[in-house]
Amino acid sequence: IRLESYSDNHVIPCECSLGVVNSLRPAKRFHWGIWSHKFNSRLLITSYPQIYGNIGNPQIKIRFYGEHTTDIAENIVSWKDISENNISSSLLLSDYLPDSKFRHGKYGYVSIWSEYGGFFVFTTLSKSESITLEHTF
Repeated sequence: IRLESYSDNHVIPCECSLGVVNSLRPAKRFHWGIWSHKFNSRLLITSYPQIYGNIGNPQIKIRFYGEHTTDIAENIVSWKDISENNISSSLLLSDYLPDSKFRHGKYGYVSIWSEYGGFFVFTTLSKSESITLEHTF
């Protein structure tokens, strides 16, 4: 995984161990993790079609859970609409947030569901020139 700074094109070095990915790993269709409007969270999705088969164009259901509300906001997107290379995608989560009440507070949870089980999903939190990469569960 390589992250690049948008401000000055310097590469941020990092190493992220994902464990072993092989045909014995079961498909995973549901993911959840932390996100923040305040800290400009992105949703990073990558895939392993060589193990899980052709991705096709699955619908991806993104649900937002807020810090100050028990409501749930939902947005459904098509894989081909959010992936330029049919392998990965990077979304600014605030762009997909259908309800402004989820923009209050520091943190919330996001869940992602797709019929395709070969996605690996991460979120980011960023502030100034710092960024964290958070794995989903």
